[in-house]
Amino acid sequence: MDENDARAVRRAAFRLLFAEGRPVPLAAVAGALGRDETAVRGEVEQMEARGMLRRLADGCVVGAGGLSLMPTRHEVQVDEKRFWTWCAYDAFGILGALGRGGTVTSTSPLTGRVLEARFEGAVPTDPVLAVFLATLSGCRSIVDDWCPRNNLFEDLEAARRWAAEQDIEGTALGVVETAEVGAARWREMFAAP
Repeated sequence: MDENDARAVRRAAFRLLFAEGRPVPLAAVAGALGRDETAVRGEVEQMEARGMLRRLADGCVVGAGGLSLMPTRHEVQVDEKRFWTWCAYDAFGILGALGRGGTVTSTSPLTGRVLEARFEGAVPTDPVLAVFLATLSGCRSIVDDWCPRNNLFEDLEAARRWAAEQDIEGTALGVVETAEVGAARWREMFAAP
């Protein structure tokens, strides 16, 4: 699978999911790219096997680039739309890239407490909250193996304590820094084709 083709398919699926807020048929992804549906199907199948995309049994895409229509522990509300993300890093990156405000609601895996981070523009308003960002290594599936390690916590100390207890390598970042770092990644997903 060519990485540029995969990036284009993931980006098209992400943009359609965000714009429409409903499952996206492969024909729509192919149409957005001006490509043959059969070729796109092959790339989608490979990305799904690597945990970079999720589909329903009918083949429609319901998750791409960390954005999901299927409920997870990480909920995002923006522009009167409700989505979920595969991890806390996705949520902060997406809202940071959009820069339109919104809310991330997640659950701390350390305490079970529901946490809410509001954004004004591209910046979270509660700088005490923290995200643990795991090192990306040894993962067979992004969504199944890596994403569960990237979570929202009450503060940096809680994030570090959880990671130490779970023996997970990575770094704890404040939510403002997480949004900045993540926004750089997700801006590409929102950029005009």
